[in-house]
Amino acid sequence: MKIYHGTSSTLLPKILQEGLVPNTNSNWDHTVQSQSGFNYLTSTYATYFAVIATAQHGGEPVVIELEINEANLYPDEDYIAARLQHDHPERFSNLSQADLESLVASIDVTKHKQLWEESLNLLGNVSYMGTISPECITRHSAFNDKFLMFSSADATISMANYRLCGNWYRHAIKAALGDITIDELRQVSTFDI
Repeated sequence: MKIYHGTSSTLLPKILQEGLVPNTNSNWDHTVQSQSGFNYLTSTYATYFAVIATAQHGGEPVVIELEINEANLYPDEDYIAARLQHDHPERFSNLSQADLESLVASIDVTKHKQLWEESLNLLGNVSYMGTISPECITRHSAFNDKFLMFSSADATISMANYRLCGNWYRHAIKAALGDITIDELRQVSTFDI
C-alpha cells in the first residue's frame, strides 16, 4: 500500500538510515495526543505534517512516500475520538478537549485494529505499530515553494476537512513529490463540494 509521511529535512538522514522509528513519547499535541510506539501516516496531509515538523526541528519540509504492509496499521487516535463523538453524541459531544484526550488515551488502539481502513478513508490518517524499515521508502522530496508551504500550514485534521479539502491536499503531495507542477496545483479546487 502506498502512503505518506511528512517530516523535516533535518530528520531525513536518520530516517533513511534507520527507518521511521516510533517515538517513545507523544510528539503530537495539536488534536488528540499520539500514543508511543506508533508512526503516523497519511494519504492526505503529508505536506501539512512536513510543515509542522519544520516548525519543531528546522530544515525544509519533506514528504516521504512509503510502500507498506497493511498488517501493522491501526486507526489514528483522532479518528477514534471523532467516532466516539459521532456514534455517542449524548455521552461525548460535550466533553472538554482535555477530557476527550484523556478518554482516548485510555483506549487501547490495538483492540480497534479493524477501524484502520475507516480511519484512512474518513480522516486520511492511520497509525503504524513499530518501526518502518528504510526499504519501505520508495522516494522522498524536500519542498520550499512558498505557496505550497503556506497553503499546507493550515490543515484541520477532521473528517469534515478531509471531505472538503482532502482532494487538494492529495494534490499537494503530488506537487511536493514533483508529480505535478505548482501551477497545476493552483488549478485544483480547494473544496470538494
